[in-house]
Amino acid sequence: MSDELRAELAEFRRFCMKRSWQQQHEPITAVTTEKYVDHLRRVLGWLYKEHGVPLAELRLRHALPSAERSGVSVAFDYIEWLNTERSVSAFTQGLAVRSIMQAAKFLYRDESKARPDEGEKAYHDLMVVRELRKMANESKAAGKIAPRSADEKLKWLEWPEFVTVVQELRKECAGRDSQGRQREGSAVAWSLQRYLIFAILSCIPDRQRTLRELKYGRTLFREGDKWVIRHQAGDYKTGRSYGERPPMAIAPHVYPELEAFLGHWRQFLQPAHNLVFSQLNGKPLTEQGLHKMFQTSAFRISGKKTNPHLVRDMVVTYLRGNGASERELEALAIYMGHSMEMQRGTYDRHAL
Repeated sequence: MSDELRAELAEFRRFCMKRSWQQQHEPITAVTTEKYVDHLRRVLGWLYKEHGVPLAELRLRHALPSAERSGVSVAFDYIEWLNTERSVSAFTQGLAVRSIMQAAKFLYRDESKARPDEGEKAYHDLMVVRELRKMANESKAAGKIAPRSADEKLKWLEWPEFVTVVQELRKECAGRDSQGRQREGSAVAWSLQRYLIFAILSCIPDRQRTLRELKYGRTLFREGDKWVIRHQAGDYKTGRSYGERPPMAIAPHVYPELEAFLGHWRQFLQPAHNLVFSQLNGKPLTEQGLHKMFQTSAFRISGKKTNPHLVRDMVVTYLRGNGASERELEALAIYMGHSMEMQRGTYDRHAL
């Protein structure tokens, strides 16, 4: 990556996350910003490999050459390539479009005279943004009716199967191996951490960010005889819409391992931070690292490469299929930090 492109992406990050008089909507989180940057880098990589744009010359304007309607042409071709050559899901296509749309707002912000404070849509006077917004809506609609992919079927666990995986991981937390030999402290700590990640998700089916950013005294609290996770608006994806969340209770059967990990075993991972969970090198867990740990652990026990995101789908599908009332499902939607519409359209796979 050239120094010029690196500087441009740094400026894009500031545009996304910092307040500015040029902005027409609220800043977005660092997590979402990095997802956008990741997708923009993929677009630029495609331009380099498929269209021969020299690395030293690559800029965001190669993906968005104009603020006019025609400026969407490169993005359209890229999404078509994702669909036909890579067979990516409608969800991933939608995220790619939203990433490109954010870049369009960034590149052509000086040309927009839209007034959201007077009821206008942000950047609606930029024709390229209008077209990208239409593409994003089409991807969203396609995602709602798309059948579960063959790849996802290989990852899907019914809820009782997932609970069995959690129970098996708990058994692996023993201090001695099958031969009665004392296990290394770091090995026990890793087993406990792996179990806790699965166990917490089984009672709090939340996004994996909650686990990666879990911090005692900030989001994880001991309140009387209970352990709970608390989120302010900035701690989760839809916080801007729903504000502070109700406390999310960890099930009591998880307490012994959680308290043993925090009070003794965590130190064996030699964490260089104050978060609860770590990589083996002592650094904070990354999104990719947690995903890989989750997938490989689930596959080893169940033969299915499930992932943290699917846990939310699995629990909603299970509850709907076992007669949960609309009131109970509405309570779950609030607990998970999204609307009933999103629960029906995104997470419930019972009809598929």
